[in-house]
Amino acid sequence: MSQYIVVGDLGGTKCAWSFFELNATNEIASLGMDPFAVRIHSFSSFSELVQAANEHFPAGKKMTGAQTICLGAAGLWNRDKQTISLQHYWNGVADVGEAASTLSLSADKILVLNDFEAEVHSLHTSVVQKSKLLRQGKGQQQAKRRVLVGPGTGLGVAVIDHDGSLRRTESGHTPMGYPLRPQTQERWPTFMAYFKKHGITPTWEHFLSGRGLSMIHQIVAGDMQRPSEVSLRIQAGEADETRDIFAELLGMKCRSVAYSHWYPHEIYLSGGVLKNTPEILDSPCFLEAFETFAEHGEVLDAISIFLLQDPYTSLYGAGQAYVERLKS
Repeated sequence: MSQYIVVGDLGGTKCAWSFFELNATNEIASLGMDPFAVRIHSFSSFSELVQAANEHFPAGKKMTGAQTICLGAAGLWNRDKQTISLQHYWNGVADVGEAASTLSLSADKILVLNDFEAEVHSLHTSVVQKSKLLRQGKGQQQAKRRVLVGPGTGLGVAVIDHDGSLRRTESGHTPMGYPLRPQTQERWPTFMAYFKKHGITPTWEHFLSGRGLSMIHQIVAGDMQRPSEVSLRIQAGEADETRDIFAELLGMKCRSVAYSHWYPHEIYLSGGVLKNTPEILDSPCFLEAFETFAEHGEVLDAISIFLLQDPYTSLYGAGQAYVERLKS
């Protein structure tokens, strides 16, 4: 019987699942089944969610028979307690140990990674072949440093260096620079007043995330909507200013990342916001903000930017993360 691994992506609202067959050299290719997702709020515990998900897998490919279960999770992993912190569900905790026990699995059979750490491994897989070129850099490099920027539940930033090593960062939490466009500058005091009212020191993640998209739209349009509703309005052409401000700030952040990780040859964009609303990148404000290089413009002009278009990059990344551990 062939070996396989189950992969999962535990996000802010749903958990996606699939599996990979492992070939003779412990490599993955395409997903073994179309991914499926279950809504987190539909279950009273992580253990209940895992049991329900296990029923979706075909006979012979259940979690119980997998070589491992590799889970990318949007929360802090506590290895000692075998729990993942989830702010809005199950009293703040996904109990992985309990879920493993329910399926009669040993806890060490479940590999838990930060969801964005898992996703950046997807840059070593075939999903990059499905990416959309947003900007062609003016130069060719043999050895590449690649950066992944992903606004989603939060704002993830990670780097794959020239030698293939991975570094996850927390630069989504760094303080912000001042926006460039006069239109955004006019709105800036209102944004700052909003943060002051709520006792928040603003960081990039407060803007470049699902909640940030809602906040920008609230200040621009005067009504608070869920990120999914704001996405629909952007797609309908009814929220162009919201789109442009988000795009401008994302361009600024990518430029900041380029300076912070001197210097990347390719920047890849992902994350739930852009997967659900790629139309944000149709705004000219994104590249205009990115290309305003204060220094070393001739170097940074060589950077290419891509949008990862496969909706399940995180599952590929989770599988690749496990494969790389087997080889190390």
